[in-house]
Amino acid sequence: MESISDNKVAGLECLFSGSNHAKCKNEGELKPATLTRIRTIQDKSIRRGDVLHSILDQVDLSNLKFHKNCVNTYTSEEHINRYLKRHPRDSNVNIEPSQSKRPRRSEPYFDWKHNCLFCGEACIDKDPKHPDRWREYFECHTSERTYKNGESMPTFKDILLEVCEERQDDWADQVRIRLSDARCLYDLHTADARYHNDCRKKFQNPKNMARARNEKPNTHQDKAFEDLMGIMKEDTSKVWTSVEVFQKYVEVGGETLSRRNIVKKLSDSFEDALLVLSSPGLASILMFRNKAIKLFKVQEVQ
Repeated sequence: MESISDNKVAGLECLFSGSNHAKCKNEGELKPATLTRIRTIQDKSIRRGDVLHSILDQVDLSNLKFHKNCVNTYTSEEHINRYLKRHPRDSNVNIEPSQSKRPRRSEPYFDWKHNCLFCGEACIDKDPKHPDRWREYFECHTSERTYKNGESMPTFKDILLEVCEERQDDWADQVRIRLSDARCLYDLHTADARYHNDCRKKFQNPKNMARARNEKPNTHQDKAFEDLMGIMKEDTSKVWTSVEVFQKYVEVGGETLSRRNIVKKLSDSFEDALLVLSSPGLASILMFRNKAIKLFKVQEVQ
């Protein structure tokens, strides 16, 4: 894939149509490409050693679409490893995504420096002539903080993602999409984000959160998370790290959960069947109880 056709840029064809890597069969519904998914595709492109990551840095991303099976095939580590064995590369070539120097593209439709991350409307400076018309807003200046025991505190972004999971309504979906922007990959201050104070209070108010969840049936299902649980159930002897489960979640199409949230949701979903071991500065270790009993001296208590 040396270039992207106009039809692909316009969203009329699958991004992987004609690609030898994904072998698009033009089957199924075309899905819009989110920024998080584009970042994953570019990182996997570097792993594969093709030029797709560079091409994506030169085109409008707003209308790109692809089939779910195509993007899952392209980003799958199993398929990538199989491809690299068939097409060995020069060992001196760096293929690690973390070392890539490609520039990040900005989201084409949301202005973090001027719009409220909750309502999407402009955050306007106070007018001395009409102070009563001003909607108070704040800029995000949070940084990584730790508790006294050295464990990292949740960032503002982590907290908001948890609120989105709790609300499960259309507003939460809009906020979740904004938070998936690569410009706020680690926290919101990196994107110069801002918000109206009244919007934040309304979004995080416990009564409003409960009302939002109860106003309609919970139709928001994370298919990728369900697929991840299925993969973990297939081999309950496997020991996972939080990094590995998150990577697998992304590979199967997951876009809504952060690494911190996915561990909590797995623990809640598997309940007592899953054991999670955590230590400050290290990735959490996840294993099923039957495996933990064999590895450690585990004793159940009443």
